[in-house]
Amino acid sequence: EYMGKQNKMALWSGLGFGLCVIAAVMILLGFSTPYWVRPDQGHEVSTQLEKLGLWEICFKGYSDNRDGFGRLYNGCWWIFAREYDAIRKWLLPGWFSSTQALMTINVVLVLLAVVDGLMLLINCFPQKFTKWAALVETLILYVIGLFSAICLAYFGIHTETDRTWLKFPQYRHLDWSFYLSVIGAIFAFFSAMCFSVHYMQIRKQFHRSTAYRAHEMRYYPERTIINTPYLPGIDYQDSRNDRRVDEKRYDDDYDDRSEKSDGRYKYDDRRSDSRRYDDSRTRSERQNHDDYRSEKSDRRNYDDDYRSEKSERRHNDDRRSQRSNRKNHDDYRSEKSSRHHYDDDERSERRSHRDNRSDR
Repeated sequence: EYMGKQNKMALWSGLGFGLCVIAAVMILLGFSTPYWVRPDQGHEVSTQLEKLGLWEICFKGYSDNRDGFGRLYNGCWWIFAREYDAIRKWLLPGWFSSTQALMTINVVLVLLAVVDGLMLLINCFPQKFTKWAALVETLILYVIGLFSAICLAYFGIHTETDRTWLKFPQYRHLDWSFYLSVIGAIFAFFSAMCFSVHYMQIRKQFHRSTAYRAHEMRYYPERTIINTPYLPGIDYQDSRNDRRVDEKRYDDDYDDRSEKSDGRYKYDDRRSDSRRYDDSRTRSERQNHDDYRSEKSDRRNYDDDYRSEKSERRHNDDRRSQRSNRKNHDDYRSEKSSRHHYDDDERSERRSHRDNRSDR
C-alpha cells in the first residue's frame, strides 16, 4: 500500500510536469512568433497589414495621416524600431502594452515552473521542503493561467473593437500564435490541478507518523474460536479437524504477509533506530549539561563556604584584637592609677614630714 501511494504521487507529478512542459512550449511559441493578428484572405491591400505579433509588425503600404509626414510603411520591423517612432503611440495602446507585459511575466514564470517541476520529479529537494516546492509550483501555474486568461481576453476583445488602432478591424482575425497561447494557458491550468493533487498527497503523507504507517502495514486477521459445550450427537472430531485447517490457513497467511512487509518494517526499523539514536544522544547531551550545572553549583557552594569561613576567621581575629587592645588599655589605666596613688602617698608623706619639722 505504501509503495502504491508513492507510485501515485510520482504519477501525478510526472503528469503535471508533462503538461507544464507542453504549456511552456506553446506559450514560448506564441510569445515569439508574429502571427497574432492577420488580415482576412483578399483584404491585405485594404487593411495594409501583412501580419502582426507582440514584438513585430509587417505592413504592406500602410499610411497613417496622424504621423504628419504621409509616409508609407512596408516590410517587417521590430515594434520598437526607429521606423515606427512617428506612429508608435497609436501602434501601442494601453491594452497592447499590458498584453506584452503580462505575457513577458508568463514566460518568466513558466520557465521557473519547468525548473521546479523537474526538480520535484527527480526528488532534488529535501524531504521537509518537498511540500513547499509542490505548493510553489501549483501557485506559479495558477498565476500563469490567470494572467494568460486576462491578457488574452483583453487582447482578443480590443483587436476587433478598437477602431483607433489599425484600419478596418472587421477585415482582420486572430491567428495561430494567439491560439497557441490560449492552449498553453489551458495546459497550465491542468498542470496546476495535477500538482495540486500531488501537494495534497504529500501533505497527507507528512501528517501520518511512522508509527501510524507501521500500524497500517501490520495485518490483524480475524481468528475466532467458539467454545461450545459437549452435546450428544455431534461429531467433535470433524470440528477439531476444521479448527486445525483454519489455524494452518491463518499461519500461512500471516507468514506470507510478514514476508511481504519485511521491506516496510526494515524502513520503519531504520527510522526508529535513527530516532532512538537521536533520543539517546539528546539524553546524553542533557545529562552532560546537567552534570556540568551540578558541578558548577558545587563549585559555587564551595566558594561560598570558603568566603563565609574566611569572613568568620576575620571576625574572630578582629574580636581577639579588640580584646587584647581593651586589656592593654585596662592595664595602662591600672598602672596609671597606681602611679597616681603612689604620687599621692609620697605627697602625703612629704606633707606629714614637713608638718613634723614645723612642729619642732
